[in-house]
Amino acid sequence: MTRATPDDIARSVNDVYKSFPARLRPDIRPNGALEWTILAGFVLQSVEDEHLNCVSAGVGMKCLPASRIPLHGDMLHDTHAEILAKRGLAKWILNELSSIEAGNSSAYLDYSEHNEQKTHTTRTPKHSFKAGVQVYLYISALPCGDASMAHTADSQDAQEAAYYSAIPALRGFDGVAGAAGAASAASEATATSVTRGRMDYTKRGSIRTKPGRADAGSTNSLSCSDKLATYTLLGVQGGLLANIMQPVYIHNIVIGGVSSVDGEGRQKYLSECHRSLYLRVEESVRESAKESAQASPSRLDTPTDHLHLHLHLHRPVIAFTEVRFCHAKEEVEARARASSSQDANEHPHPPVLPAMHCANYVAGDSPLQTELVIGGLKNGNFRRRGGGPYWWKYRSRLCRLDLMRHYLSLECVKGVKSVKKGERERESDVKSGKEDDADDNTNPTYFQLKHSEASNTYRRLKHLLRTPPSLFSEWIVTHPKHAHFDSEGRINSDGNRQQRKVK
Repeated sequence: MTRATPDDIARSVNDVYKSFPARLRPDIRPNGALEWTILAGFVLQSVEDEHLNCVSAGVGMKCLPASRIPLHGDMLHDTHAEILAKRGLAKWILNELSSIEAGNSSAYLDYSEHNEQKTHTTRTPKHSFKAGVQVYLYISALPCGDASMAHTADSQDAQEAAYYSAIPALRGFDGVAGAAGAASAASEATATSVTRGRMDYTKRGSIRTKPGRADAGSTNSLSCSDKLATYTLLGVQGGLLANIMQPVYIHNIVIGGVSSVDGEGRQKYLSECHRSLYLRVEESVRESAKESAQASPSRLDTPTDHLHLHLHLHRPVIAFTEVRFCHAKEEVEARARASSSQDANEHPHPPVLPAMHCANYVAGDSPLQTELVIGGLKNGNFRRRGGGPYWWKYRSRLCRLDLMRHYLSLECVKGVKSVKKGERERESDVKSGKEDDADDNTNPTYFQLKHSEASNTYRRLKHLLRTPPSLFSEWIVTHPKHAHFDSEGRINSDGNRQQRKVK
């Protein structure tokens, strides 16, 4: 198979974006301001057909504040382009599994009930991508957070530098090229508390929250750099699909937005991407595993022995592309400058602002492949009526609730055993004096599904990554109450159901 070039991958996603309806793309605001956005997409390439297939894409830079995270799972919290593309890939996989169960074939997925993956506690059939299928991720700009801090620092003006209290000569951003320089930087990093947005550029390796702008409301969502880094260990399939799918790892990450940077600068930013997007995880897992082994020196079956970490860590190939995204910030700024007259005082160029809405694309989905998302909902903000979930026509197909409903409709899910309460949920029930109804699986909650024994390895890897001395040990974990909803969106949690006292 001929491997695709970074430019081929970028063009595949950009070609799909060009087919988006005009209302899903940045526009000119009534005051004349021009909008820009970020595009991301997943591209597959199979051995059978070397054609590049963009199966999911997202555009956007928005994130709901922590106070608006829904209890019903019916709103999208993080609508940055990379996360929309990732959730779109999960939706595409669900569609593909449904199609296979309907009797159709797939060029990408191996649906085999005999394809078993042994976990620590159970042996569960797992589906997978076929051998040789390549998974590519394209992003039109450096991902927000740690991977883009050097570029942000270099491109800021004096006012921004003072605003964010940045140091002009950032320690470590020395332009050491390649993975070797990045590995040295990663080994110097230490676990730190969560940093908000772009504040304190000198914190290399720090996990950061969205958004980057200090004048925006705070959120509990971690940056795209941090999330992408965890996918090198956990895969991009997510916790729900981990019950029925083997890990899906990204083979190549292609990044745009640096075509105007000179060779030395490109090497510096590439080194930063290596350090941030996978070396941080490798260093964290190595240190956490070492500490775990030291804690149980007399035991052969330490918690990390069963995980076979070398089989889970996956280094993606990272490369930059020369393909330009038409609605990238630098492209829109260039058009804005060109639209002004030579007398800038008489006709200054229009302002350039981030796009207000977001959108996603899922190849082959019906009734539409594209979807507009505003404020976490499909097509815009709507007032919630009563105490129940939003009606289906207002929900995005990528929200937790709708992905859960699709997941439960699969025939292969019926074979997943031990869909019951997770340990943390049962411990909470015991402390609150409630009876244990772990065996009541007639309508499991989202929390219960994600804590099935079938995804035990996935959860243990995640726990290892978030345990000191890992650089990700301060990861902000969404409260479990936001996952205690069933397939109808009904809340079934400690604070929202009648407690039954143990007599």
